[in-house]
Amino acid sequence: MVVATYSPLVLASVETIFSDDTDKLFHLELSGNTQKVAFKSIPFVPYGRIDRWLTSELFELRQARSQQAERAIESARNVMETKGPTGEAIQNATQALVESALPANDEFWARWTYFAEKNGVQL
Repeated sequence: MVVATYSPLVLASVETIFSDDTDKLFHLELSGNTQKVAFKSIPFVPYGRIDRWLTSELFELRQARSQQAERAIESARNVMETKGPTGEAIQNATQALVESALPANDEFWARWTYFAEKNGVQL
């Protein structure tokens, strides 16, 4: 049987039944600028939590968030590293975070809100 998925939930669900003797895990990835698809066998590693699956080599996310939220957070971090950030830069980064649908309970908001207020911007 061949099962194809893009879901970390499916992979986490098979952790307890996957057998190196009878099962294989393959990863399809675009290689280089040629846009050719590589089909390679990789070892099955149980990551446990879904967020760890998302940041594994299979899903290749740097964070367990949407790619849009990941980009917005990276931009906000760049503002945080700027010496003397402007209120406009902070507001623009805040808008990007909101537009990325970063949930209100995401831990990044606490750091971002503190940073903004420390720099004179009320969110």
